[in-house]
Amino acid sequence: MLLLQRDHETVALDWNLGACIECRWCDRVCPADIPLTDIFKWMKHEDQTRVTQNAEAQQALQELQQMLQNMQIAEGSSGEGAPREQALQGLEETLRGQQNLSDEAFRNLQQAPSQSPGEGLGQQ
Repeated sequence: MLLLQRDHETVALDWNLGACIECRWCDRVCPADIPLTDIFKWMKHEDQTRVTQNAEAQQALQELQQMLQNMQIAEGSSGEGAPREQALQGLEETLRGQQNLSDEAFRNLQQAPSQSPGEGLGQQ
């Protein structure tokens, strides 16, 4: 379906999905009997999921960066480098892993249009 191949944000802006009140009038007047309301609901749900996941990933990234910065400050104020250096390296790996997970989640959500319109609705 062409609609599902387009970028979600472009479609949301073009169709003004935020204004949809889910009255199902679109379903009644569509000559092709396309369940537009279900598609709109699915797209709004996917968009909200993407926004939420991005916000959570950004918050986790900021927390990890703050921890990393705190460890660097603490390391500079004391002569003990070895245990702190190991902890710092572990934190850097965790931070990289978190960023990779965030990137992967974002890519997965960008590829979500290939799913069926009703898939994922009501699941949280």
